[in-house]
Amino acid sequence: ITVVSTLPGGPSEKVGIQAGDKIVEIEDSTVAGTGIANQDVISKLKGPKGSKVKVTVKRSTQPDDLEFVITRDAVKLASVDAAYMLQPGMGYIKMSKFASTTHAEMVDAIERLKEKGMEKLVLDLRDNGGGYLDQATKIADEFLEGNKKIVYTEGRMYPEKVYRAGKPGVYEEGELVVMINENSASASEILAGALQDWGRATIVGRRSFGKALVQEEILLNDGSAMRLTVARYFTPKGRSIQRSYEEGIEAYNEEHWNRMLSEYEESDSFAVHDTAQYGIQPDIYVPWDTTYVYRELISLINRGYVPRFTYQYFSNHQGEFEQYEDVQSFLNRYTVSDNLVNAFITKAERRAEEDGITYAWDSLTTSKEQVKQVLKAYFGRQLFYYDAFYPVMNEMDKELQRAIQLLQS
Repeated sequence: ITVVSTLPGGPSEKVGIQAGDKIVEIEDSTVAGTGIANQDVISKLKGPKGSKVKVTVKRSTQPDDLEFVITRDAVKLASVDAAYMLQPGMGYIKMSKFASTTHAEMVDAIERLKEKGMEKLVLDLRDNGGGYLDQATKIADEFLEGNKKIVYTEGRMYPEKVYRAGKPGVYEEGELVVMINENSASASEILAGALQDWGRATIVGRRSFGKALVQEEILLNDGSAMRLTVARYFTPKGRSIQRSYEEGIEAYNEEHWNRMLSEYEESDSFAVHDTAQYGIQPDIYVPWDTTYVYRELISLINRGYVPRFTYQYFSNHQGEFEQYEDVQSFLNRYTVSDNLVNAFITKAERRAEEDGITYAWDSLTTSKEQVKQVLKAYFGRQLFYYDAFYPVMNEMDKELQRAIQLLQS
C-alpha cells in the first residue's frame, strides 16, 4: 500500500507522511503483503474526527520503518487547484469545481495574488463540470459591480427567479479572461455567461457543454425518487444555456461527441459556422492543439503511463528530491535528464506493446523537451501537489498562451 500523494493541509501531511511512503502496519496490524482489500484499508484509516490512528511506513531514504500517529480530521478537497502569477501583474486561477467552500477559496486566492501585484487575471474553468449555484453567483458578485443580474430561472409553470450581484467585490475593475471548453458546464456556464453578457470578461476557448436545468425531486412510495425539470437557467441577456433533449438522450450525447471531433479537426473558421443557441460561445475561439507530439503525450497521460512512471521513480529516488524545499526552488532548479526521458520511453513502449497500443515513439524521442516538461510537471505534483504541476504544464498549453497574449495586447 503506497501513498501516491497527501492532501495539502490534511491530517497525514501535517504529521509528515510523504508521497512514496509504503504503509506496513495500521494500529500494529500488518497490512503489507497480506492481500488486504482497498476498502479494508480505508475502513482501518478512517474514524471519528479527533480520534487517532497509528501508521507505520517504510521510506526508501530511511533505514528503519517510521511510525506516525495521525489525528483524524475532516478532509477538505480544494476546488481552487492553482493560483499563481503567470508573469508580473498577471495572475492565474484554476478552478476545478463549485463546492461549498469555492467562493471563500476564490476570494482568498484573488487577495493573495493582488498582494503580489496582480492587475490582470486568467480564470480557468476548463473541464469544470459545475456544482453549487450559490457559489457561482457569489463569485460572479466578486467581479460585477452594482446590482447587476447574474442569472435567472424561468419555466412554463415556474415563475421567474433572478439572482443579482449585491455587494462590493474583490476584483471588479482589473482585466479578466475566462477560459472554457466543451466540458465546462452548469455553474461554470452561469459564471462565464454573466461575465460575458456584461462585458466584464473576454471568454476564450471553445463552446461550453450546455447544461443548466432546474429540477425538483419527487419522492415515491417505494423509496425511489423522480427528478422533474421545472425550469431553465438563462444568462442576463436571456440566452438559454441548456442543450436540447428533443431528439433523445442518444442524440444528445452524440452531438457533444461530434462537436468535439469537429473542433479537434477544424481551424479557427469552425467558430464562425457554429450558430447553435445553447451553451456559452467564446469571444475568441481556440481549437484543440492538434500537433502530433502533444496528442501522443496526452494519450500517454490519460492511459496512466506518465503518472505511473513518475510515481514509481519518485518512490524509489526520494533522496534526489529532498533538496527542493519549496515550489519555486523546484521550478527553478529541477531538470529532467535525457537518460530519464529514454527510460520513460522504453518503459512506456513496453507497456503499450503489452496493451496492444501503437505510438509514434520516434516522434517522442525527437521531441524530448516536451516529454521533459510533462515528466517534470508530474514530479512536481508528487512533491508540491498542483502548486508545482500547473506552472510547468501551462507552459505548453496553447489555449492559455492565447489568453496571455490577449491580456498583453
